[in-house]
Amino acid sequence: SSDQALLDSRDGGNRFYLAHRNTGDKWLWGYGTYGTFDGFTPGEKCYVDASFAVGEQTITVCDGGPDGTVVGSYAGTSTTSIDPCRSLYLFCCNQSGGTLDKKYWGKARVYWLQLFQDGEMVRDFKPCLKYGQAALYDDVSKTIFYPEGDPLGYDNSVAASPDEVAYVDYIESDGFSHLDTQVAANSPTRATG
Repeated sequence: SSDQALLDSRDGGNRFYLAHRNTGDKWLWGYGTYGTFDGFTPGEKCYVDASFAVGEQTITVCDGGPDGTVVGSYAGTSTTSIDPCRSLYLFCCNQSGGTLDKKYWGKARVYWLQLFQDGEMVRDFKPCLKYGQAALYDDVSKTIFYPEGDPLGYDNSVAASPDEVAYVDYIESDGFSHLDTQVAANSPTRATG
């Protein structure tokens, strides 16, 4: 297997990886430097709660949902302020430099995603369809965020008229699409989903 970014941004060694699958089926965290921990099982539904702030960085991965069994975690105390000067991408790493601006394409399903900065919710993403295209509806900005690249897959048990927003159970990436959350990758940032 290879690295797969799920919610990442990077500028050289300035990493901000809130959720990342590492080669060898491990979770990878990145706050400036990076490291790994066990607990990644391909194909399993899990819940990730990651929070990066100066002086305190934590990631907890649970199987099934927020109340599931903890399968892996990380805690750090770096006092460095990390800011790669770009936004967080879902399903790939927003990386600097020409043809390398997108890297580590990820394959995953997203059932929901919330992003917080300075303790305030800035994104409350819900999977949806509009005009037959899978996307994420943000309940904070009241905006639909569409992917770039291949179309996203979705729970196709939902039928809706093309011009309405229809909520679906999940969206998924085939490894060739990404979505710009338009949330800056800097501390303090927290992601749950």
